[in-house]
Amino acid sequence: MKGSRFVGVLYVLGDRREDMNLRLLTSALVLSLFTLINGSETQAQTSMLRRHLPHELSMSSPESGGRTTSETNRSLAQSFGRDLDRHEIHENVNPDRDKLPTVQHWSGKFSYQGVTYPFTAIGTDPSQGSATTIIPTVIIPLRFVLADGAVYDATTTIVDGQTPVQGIINSPIFQPYDFTLGGTHVGTTQFGDAYMRANFWDLVSTRSPDYHVLLSQPTVMPAQTINVAADEYFYFRDPDSDVIVPSINSGHKGDFQLRTILANLHIPPNSLPIFVAGPVLFNAAGYHNASNVPSVGTQTSIYTWYVPQRLFGKYGAGDIAALSHEIAEWLMDPFINNSTPGWNMPWLQTDGCGSQSFDDLLEVSDVLEFSGPENIMSLPGIPYNYHVLDSAFLDFFTRESPSRSVNGSYSMFNVAQGPSGPCEGHLEFGYEYFAYPGSQWTAAFGINNHDQIVGYYRDGFDDKNHGFLRDGRHFRTIDYPGASATYPFKINDNELIVGYFFDSNGGLHGFSRNHGFYSQIDFPGAFDTYAEGVNSQGDIVGGYDDYNFITHGFILHDGVFETVESPFAANAQVTSIDDSERLAGYTLADDTGGERGFVRTNSLFANAIFPATINTEPYSLNSSNILSGVFYNEPICECIASWSGFVTVGDYRRDHYRYIRGVTYGSNDRSEIVGSFFRSAFVATLPQADR
Repeated sequence: MKGSRFVGVLYVLGDRREDMNLRLLTSALVLSLFTLINGSETQAQTSMLRRHLPHELSMSSPESGGRTTSETNRSLAQSFGRDLDRHEIHENVNPDRDKLPTVQHWSGKFSYQGVTYPFTAIGTDPSQGSATTIIPTVIIPLRFVLADGAVYDATTTIVDGQTPVQGIINSPIFQPYDFTLGGTHVGTTQFGDAYMRANFWDLVSTRSPDYHVLLSQPTVMPAQTINVAADEYFYFRDPDSDVIVPSINSGHKGDFQLRTILANLHIPPNSLPIFVAGPVLFNAAGYHNASNVPSVGTQTSIYTWYVPQRLFGKYGAGDIAALSHEIAEWLMDPFINNSTPGWNMPWLQTDGCGSQSFDDLLEVSDVLEFSGPENIMSLPGIPYNYHVLDSAFLDFFTRESPSRSVNGSYSMFNVAQGPSGPCEGHLEFGYEYFAYPGSQWTAAFGINNHDQIVGYYRDGFDDKNHGFLRDGRHFRTIDYPGASATYPFKINDNELIVGYFFDSNGGLHGFSRNHGFYSQIDFPGAFDTYAEGVNSQGDIVGGYDDYNFITHGFILHDGVFETVESPFAANAQVTSIDDSERLAGYTLADDTGGERGFVRTNSLFANAIFPATINTEPYSLNSSNILSGVFYNEPICECIASWSGFVTVGDYRRDHYRYIRGVTYGSNDRSEIVGSFFRSAFVATLPQADR
């Protein structure tokens, strides 16, 4: 796993559901911008304005000691032995798109709830008949030299009677083993090959009996030395076995060290390098990776530890357990880009997919990572019993019933006794990231049908927030005259822009901009006003606060205001209006609960709520009834709050909600959405539902 790394030590930290809560970290973070814009305002104003400002994802938090939110998130995650690289803007590895040499693989796809999910896997397509793939394999032993003089060398340190390198070469990872699953003999073969044959058993047992995906007997490179500073490790003593294991938490430095070693060894990209450590926790117990190496190609790789079987007692997953986990995941998601509809662990049934912290990837072993000791399988041998972990089959993710895998099973050793339950996962699509030139960060709020985009940026020179209009690749600054900060929020096809700004005294006002001419928008008698939506006719919607700090929605039509009140709560604001005058918006949090999204058609209100969340804030409803906005989940600590964007797959009235990476505030009738992800804005086109 990359970004959701196998961590054996978590098995001993408590109940598996509690462990899961620790891992369900998201990288969507929200902070109040007002104190950064105007720190002199009153606490009441700050609290009130907090809800009117964008849910940003890339700023320093006072609670985090000035670190960026991604740094805070990473440090929290690494304290549990993993990082969240997959949640940051990362290398987009796709060797087929980029026409780069890489390991042998094939492509398939499946559909669920009207959306098609492509995937890649190692080897050849089993539907095309029998074929044998042999992947050249290279073992790269690691030698850790700690600051106190201790040395852990995968070629010399003895673990259960043999070195880690010897133990792995002698194991069913490379040597044939009689795999009989549920009474069905799938082959006397390597572990990974047995998994792939069982996974596609409906094809292997009929048209492709000689289908195999094998690792070559490995070439072993000289041990590679990594020196570890005193502040980068500590010793952990396992109370069950009394085994002492150094835990090295060097973060991205460790990843860089392994990438440097890989580059220096000049390993061909059609090979699988496996980094092998002894009884050392080096950021994680195991993970697989994929990266583009200049002048080489797309290189996949695996890192694994090799530890005594008795480590962590009954929860122990020693010897090749971590490696078996990563081999299965590498086989079914080699480039770490296979998206799924989202999934839950077999013991977890929630409306929102528990796989959100794994990016909903097709990571077949993560599914069962917290299933306890029943997930650890012993493979009896003479004279040595090895241990592997169960991994899910493809139909666990497709929800196909019955399963097409061996014995109708949903995992190799039948720990998963059915497919994932239904849940709301994420929608995968291509993002185009952009930023205003010279800005510290950029966020996009609205897009019209001519691909004109509005939003704001933090200037790298004056450290102030300015609005922008992006037309094609050209930017134009949008600043309301005399404002201390300007936030253009939506734009219609006639280039009428609406938004809000702060005056020099910190007052909040709405505005419109019509081809360079600005107009201030203030609801009569209101404390403040903000405009957030506009349709083709020029009708403007938004909200205002009265002097009792109660929020109301409004429509501004031909210069006349109409107040919009929701039947769901006293506080409400309107964020979107279409050409048929349908409204979207949300009620604001009160003492009885969170924020509730709504859609008003004529005078009838209907709920629009992302399942199993605290807050739902719709910001755009297009002509195809696709609803988009942001939602909020319970934070794991005071410094992190889990804001994410969402869209509906098809018509919001009958179809499914999906979360997206980042947050989104605007869409158009061409199914394009805009938003922000950490320090960048994005524009993306939603996939069309297969109907």
